[in-house]
Amino acid sequence: MIWTSRELDLLIDMVENRLSDMMVVDREDVRERNALRTGLGKLQDLRGRLPKGRHGPARDALTTAAAVLVAA
Repeated sequence: MIWTSRELDLLIDMVENRLSDMMVVDREDVRERNALRTGLGKLQDLRGRLPKGRHGPARDALTTAAAVLVAA
C-alpha cells in the first residue's frame, strides 16, 4: 500500500477525533478503543519513518490499521 504524508496526517486526525468522541459503555467499546489506539500508534510510527522534506509516497503494510479505520 502507498500512503502520502498528507493521507497519513488525515488518517491520524480521523482516528484521534474518533477516540476523543468515544463514549465507552461496554466491553465492545473498550475493544474498539484499544484497536483504535493500536492503529493510531502504527500510523504515527509510519508517519515518523517518512523521509524529511518533500514527502513522496511511503510503502508499508498497514493492513491492520486500515481495517481498524474501516471498522470505525
